[in-house]
Amino acid sequence: MTRKAPARLFLPTALCLALIGCAGSPAPMPRDEVGSGEVAPSGDAEVTRTARISGEGVPLAVPSRDQLLKNTIDSASLAAMEIGSPDAIKLAVERINADPHGMTDQNRAMLAVGAELMRILYPLEPVTWAMPSVPESSPYIGAIKSARMGVYDFNTGNADFLSIVLPSLVLAVSETPGEYYADAEDALQKAASRNPKSVLPPYFMALLTRRQGKKDASGAWYEKAWKLDSSCYPAGVGYARYLLDRGNGPASYAVALALAFVVAPARAGAA
Repeated sequence: MTRKAPARLFLPTALCLALIGCAGSPAPMPRDEVGSGEVAPSGDAEVTRTARISGEGVPLAVPSRDQLLKNTIDSASLAAMEIGSPDAIKLAVERINADPHGMTDQNRAMLAVGAELMRILYPLEPVTWAMPSVPESSPYIGAIKSARMGVYDFNTGNADFLSIVLPSLVLAVSETPGEYYADAEDALQKAASRNPKSVLPPYFMALLTRRQGKKDASGAWYEKAWKLDSSCYPAGVGYARYLLDRGNGPASYAVALALAFVVAPARAGAA
C-alpha cells in the first residue's frame, strides 16, 4: 500500500514556493541594452613593432603590451564566473573590479555576462556594479542578445566554456520549442565535462529535459545544480516542485525551507 506524505507538509511547501514566486522567470529588458554602460571602450593600442617571416619579407604586426592586456582576465575571476551561481558571479565581479590591469576588454565582457546572468536567471539578485560598454565583437554578448530574441546562437564556436554554454541561455528566456535541442544537449554535455563545478550545464539541462517531457531527468538535473551551489535558487525551486509533484512532501518541504534562507536575503537586497 502506498503511503501518502502528511498533508500538513504540502501547504507549507506550497507557501514557501509561492513566497519565492517567479524566481526563475527572466526579468524583461530591452534587447538593445545588453552589455550597455557608461564607460566608453578604450581605443586600440598602437602596434609599435613588426616582425618579418624569415625569407618571405611579410610584415607581421606584433601586439604591444597594452593590446595583450586588453584581452586578459584573471584566471580566478574567470573560474568564478564560469560557475554561474549568484555567489560565484558576485565573487568574480569583486575580483574584476580589483584587477590591477583595470577594465580590459575581457573584464568588461565578464561584467556584462555576469549582469545578464543575474537579470535572466536570478532576477531577485540586484546588479550592483557599474556596467561598462563592451565590444560588439564579443561572442558572449552575441549569444546573450540572440537568447533574448529567442534564438539559439550557433555561431559562438567552442573555444571556451562560456562560448559553449551561453547559447543555451535561450532556454531560460523563451518557451517556444526549437530545433536546436539536440545541439544544445551536445553543447551542454561538452561544457559539463570542461567545468563540472558549474551550475549552468545541469540547470540548462533541467530546463531542456523539462521541455522534452522528461520529468525524472529534469528533476535529477535540478537536484544536481542545486547541490553544486545552493545560491542557484531557481534550481532549488525546480527540484522542490519536482519532489512535490512526485508526492515526496517531506523532501520538498526541506528544500523549500532551505530556499527561504537563500531567497530572503536576495529579496532584501533587491528591494
